Amino acid sequence: MQHPLTKKITPGHIDKALDFVSEEGKRRHTGSMTDKFIHVGVVVVGLAFMLILVGMLKDSPDMLRLVMTGLLTFLGGLGLGRAWGRPS
Repeated sequence: MQHPLTKKITPGHIDKALDFVSEEGKRRHTGSMTDKFIHVGVVVVGLAFMLILVGMLKDSPDMLRLVMTGLLTFLGGLGLGRAWGRPS
């Protein structure tokens, strides 16, 4: 015995479903490219900030070590948190 819906499905329905899947894949790819550009921008800004800190605190190595340790620990935890929450 067939399900009543299987009698009503036409090749047009299947084509439409495949079109939806294709469009969703294109949107996902565009979104992932945007995310990659944003991540590169964040890394560049972070490195510039670190270089400015090194320049400002070069006369105080103890303070520089303390600030850099805290900043790198925070960034490491942030990266780990993002990777942990990412779907496989």
